[in-house]
Amino acid sequence: MKERRAIDYLNDMQKAASEALSFIGGMDEAAFAEDQLTFKAVAFCHFTIGAAASRLLVTHPEFAT
Repeated sequence: MKERRAIDYLNDMQKAASEALSFIGGMDEAAFAEDQLTFKAVAFCHFTIGAAASRLLVTHPEFAT
């Protein structure tokens, strides 16, 4: 398997962040807190960002400094 480039991981993080924002668009905090499906979708986006960041640091350690 070809090693992914740093930009690939950064793109994954940006896409997940954009998706999270689109999921909560127009919702206030109370509506978000009551909507379990949206809450879990946004949590998964956070997980995706963290996983991509972790892989980025392992495969491209120059981003750690």
